Amino acid sequence: MELDIRDGILLGISGMEENITLPEGIISLGPFCFSSDPSLRSVRLPESLKSIGKDSFYGCSALENVHIPSGVCVIEENAFARCTALRDIVLPKGLVSIETNAFAWCAALERVAFNEGLRSIGDYAFYSCSSLREALLPLTLEEVGAGAFESCSLMRRVSLPEGLKSLGKSSFSFCRTVRRLEIPESITVLPDSCFAWCVSVREVLLPSGLTSVGDYCFFSCGCLERVDLPGALRYLGTECFSTCSLREVMIPESVTATGEGPFYHNPGISLTVFSSARFDPMHLACIDCPSDGEETKGATIYLDHSIGIFDPSTETVSVLPVFNDASSVYRYRVIVSRSFREGGDLCVLDEALADAISSSTLVRTALFRLRRRGELAEELREKYTEVIAQNACLVMDEALKNDDLESVMLLSEAGVLSGMDTDPYIEEASRRRCTDICAYLMEEKNSRKLTGTSVLDELIL
Repeated sequence: MELDIRDGILLGISGMEENITLPEGIISLGPFCFSSDPSLRSVRLPESLKSIGKDSFYGCSALENVHIPSGVCVIEENAFARCTALRDIVLPKGLVSIETNAFAWCAALERVAFNEGLRSIGDYAFYSCSSLREALLPLTLEEVGAGAFESCSLMRRVSLPEGLKSLGKSSFSFCRTVRRLEIPESITVLPDSCFAWCVSVREVLLPSGLTSVGDYCFFSCGCLERVDLPGALRYLGTECFSTCSLREVMIPESVTATGEGPFYHNPGISLTVFSSARFDPMHLACIDCPSDGEETKGATIYLDHSIGIFDPSTETVSVLPVFNDASSVYRYRVIVSRSFREGGDLCVLDEALADAISSSTLVRTALFRLRRRGELAEELREKYTEVIAQNACLVMDEALKNDDLESVMLLSEAGVLSGMDTDPYIEEASRRRCTDICAYLMEEKNSRKLTGTSVLDELIL
């Protein structure tokens, strides 16, 4: 076996053997020096070694054992990537940095012993180490790169140290067997997709100083039933807790913005919103897109501020803004906890009139306010009367659906009912067994006939 060593750097080797012990004096392994050798099974590196270079053992598919001396401070990119027979690695105390893809695709790697002194784990450093069972990271660690432990599908335990400053995107995504995650207090931002597809995780403990949860951060953590959001949180990213099994979440008042549907696909979730910020609460819990005519399982959103439209048929309040009738793909069940149940200011509804972009929203508001005339200024009464007059068919449909005679009477008082063809509604009221509405419409129809006869008689005379 012949070694090509220049200025302490091993550049190449000829006459490769299965088991190699390198001599002292080598301070660095150069790029590709053992790369893709199919026969190498074990190597003992010298105590003089300081760095393991780029791609130095890349693709050594038979390599099972490596002794890394305590003086090594950096393992460069792809150094042990695709060493598919490597099962166990002990990292030295002097190691400071593990660079990009250093141990990526080491499919048989079951155990990595991390020692104190390590500060940085680079992007995709242990990507797709599908046999790795745990990541017990040292207290000195400050940075975990993007995808560092992504697709470590058998990893059951992750220990993140206090003092860790940053986690990269997708750093632990697709770790399908992790059951518990405790994020250290030193972390203030969780990046996009950080723990996405950790399908077995049941408990997540977030730090009190966390300010942002990135897009898709806990996406598809299907066993996650509870999470407590900290009081410092300002942003919830797009679908950050989508497709989980969350039952009840409180949104703190510190939250000022959200992406689309941070709690999308959590059927039956109950959200309590303490934030008075003007983000769109509808974006919190978008529900599955139904087929035509199909009802969806709704989320319940409790708001601590009074932006909403009361629905008298269900005694609930729908949050503004609402989607266009023409594109109303989603249905929501939303409750405002204080504003109406504890005598909130009804002027909120009057202010909401200008913001509503759905005719159904306008109609619900108008009907509710016209029922409380003593508290309604004449100018607003006229506006609300005009709303129900312009949407008379919608009012009738909703009235029949909810057996709401009072709405029909309001239409009559608005002078609209006399100009409508009531026969289809009488038939529908009879079919739905809305007896009071049916009788009222019949009386209205007969009254119209009598009035029509008297007018004709007057004309003849």
